[in-house]
Amino acid sequence: MKGVYLSGCAVVSLLICIPCAHADYKSKSVFSGNYKCVSTEDGGFNHTASGHQLVHFKERSEFFITHISRIPAKALSGLAMSAYGNEDELRQKAEEKLLKQHKLGENGILEDGAFFIRTPDQDPLSPMTYLFSSCKAYTASNGDSISCYVGDQRTHFQFNMKTKRFVYAYLGTWDDPVKDAYYGDSSIFAFGTCKEYYD
Repeated sequence: MKGVYLSGCAVVSLLICIPCAHADYKSKSVFSGNYKCVSTEDGGFNHTASGHQLVHFKERSEFFITHISRIPAKALSGLAMSAYGNEDELRQKAEEKLLKQHKLGENGILEDGAFFIRTPDQDPLSPMTYLFSSCKAYTASNGDSISCYVGDQRTHFQFNMKTKRFVYAYLGTWDDPVKDAYYGDSSIFAFGTCKEYYD
């Protein structure tokens, strides 16, 4: 049986290509980090038959912003629409489906699907938590920002990554028809700060 001879260049090329086939996942997103956001002030209007009552709420609003590269492993197979592959491969597939990048002007970037928002009552291990909670992230000279609930006409969340401040607004449902003497959900504003968190 004859041996196979490889030149030095062929061996080097082969060794260089082997890691390429099994490269670790690296997100193409220009952003990173997870954030926990807690309000310091919550208030709004309660709607009644006699008018709108300005109120302060004692309960604090809380939100979690998760970067696509940090979605828990248990949620990945549902997001990647595949039960096959190791964690890196599933992350790659999920990112290909969810993350969209767009150029803004000469230096700006908009990423749709780089971040996802949830509240404490939503399961971080469920794919459904991420499928309908995509945010848009923008690079900007006055601080990169994240906008969530963009498709929801009644709700908005805005976070500036430079100042670490956020504002949340829910318009409520005062404009809906009155039913059973209910004059609609309260209109809510919340203001607070976000800190990076590690899981």
